[in-house]
This record gives sequence, C-alpha cells and structure tokens, in this order.
Amino acid sequence: MKRNRPARWAVIAILAFAPLLSCPKESPQEILILDAAAVTRQTQCMVRTGAAPQFIWLNGVLDLAITNHYWLFPHFKNLLPTIQEVSEESVTGLYPRETHYVNIHKAYVHVNLGAFYSVLGTSEQQYVEFLRVDGFEVPVALGIEPGAEGTVAVEVIPTDLGNLLRKKVLAYPGASHPGIWITVVVQLEGRTQDLWSVHSNEFEFPIKVCYGCLIRPTTNDPSATPTAGNIPCFPGQDEGVDDLLCRLVALDKDACFPGE
Repeated sequence: MKRNRPARWAVIAILAFAPLLSCPKESPQEILILDAAAVTRQTQCMVRTGAAPQFIWLNGVLDLAITNHYWLFPHFKNLLPTIQEVSEESVTGLYPRETHYVNIHKAYVHVNLGAFYSVLGTSEQQYVEFLRVDGFEVPVALGIEPGAEGTVAVEVIPTDLGNLLRKKVLAYPGASHPGIWITVVVQLEGRTQDLWSVHSNEFEFPIKVCYGCLIRPTTNDPSATPTAGNIPCFPGQDEGVDDLLCRLVALDKDACFPGE
C-alpha cells in the first residue's frame, strides 16, 4: 500500500490541476488601445482599417456652442497570436482554422467631469458620479485578425450629458476661454471565434470643453456664403468652424457672431 501512495497523489494532483490546464483565462491586454485617430478633412472624414491612422489627437476639444456630443475613435491592436503560432502546426493541419479573429462589439465609457462637479446640483451630482463610477456601454462593430490594427467610433459624450454641460458651462468662470478639462476612459470588449471574451486596456483621453472657442471669425458679413472646403467632419469637435458655417450648424447661432 505504501508503494502505491505516490501514484495516488499523482492522480489527485492531475485531477486538481486539470481545470486550470484546460480552461484558458481572460487577459485584460489582449486588445491594446494605442491612441485616438484623428478623423479630419485631411483623411476625407474616413478611418483606415487594418492600419495605423494618418493622424492622431493627443487631446480633444468640444465646443458646446456648436454641438452637444463628442465622438472618439480609439485605434487599437489585436495582440493575440495566430493559432498556427500557438500550435506550431501547418495551416492545413489546423482545425478550427483561426479562432483568434476578434469581433469588437462593445465599448465601456467612464466620464470624469473634473471642475464641473462644483457647479452641479445634488441630483446632477448623482448622475455625474454614476458616469464616473459605473459608466455606460456603447455598441461598436469591427472584426480584426490577429496582429492587425483597427479603429472604432465611440460616442463618449452622448447628447444628454452634452446638454447638461451646456447648461453649466457658462456658470463656471473661464468656461468659454480657455475652457474646462474633463477626462473620458474607454475600454473595448470583443469576442473570439470560439466565443471567449477579450478586453482592452483602459484608455484615458482628455477633452477641453468650451463655449465658442472653435468659432473662427472670417468676415463681418453674416450674409456671405461659407466656403465648402472649410467644412469639418464633426462641427464643434476638435477642428475650427468658420463663423459663416457656424450659423448653419451651431446649437447657439448667436455665438457665431457675438458682436452682431
């Protein structure tokens, strides 16, 4: 009996560790958000799928005199290796073919309003605290193969939050110029072809919120025709808006020609 005891412990150890060996674990770094792609007139208002963006934003600008929402374009990379790299088998011998192709389907967003918190009422503070702690989900859609790069569109400032900020921005000193900094935090979620959930890192992106800071004075004649080549992809976001075009797209048209 004593001679069989080591074998018995070996069997117990195998049974105990078998679930750990057979079940893969989630890793928070299987998708890596690298930066924020700049979608501008220079890129013809499009993103380059499967490649690095032509330009990136280091921070954003949201002019609440013009718009009440903000789109962020996280550029990321699928860090999962191919099944062939993991198994070291030939392509013809692999089954299934490639399970590390990831479908990105969801973004988690948290918002820290910073200095805005001091001008909020009690109920508004509860809502803002919910955005900071619990956040909200945004549906996205992109498929990406192992080792490839991609970009998705995420509305990180939805219209209900933008409308709240519009009511409060002028109540805070310096809100118009130079503005107030807030921070959005984005994490992407995807699913492999064998239905394992994968997540990205948490990507923090600062946005300067202002009122009228992106309006560019070009003329003293409000009846002049705006130039078609100066129309930004997202008026009120990141790029300047000519005062003539501002009259056509702004939420607060009076802010386009403040001296009128």
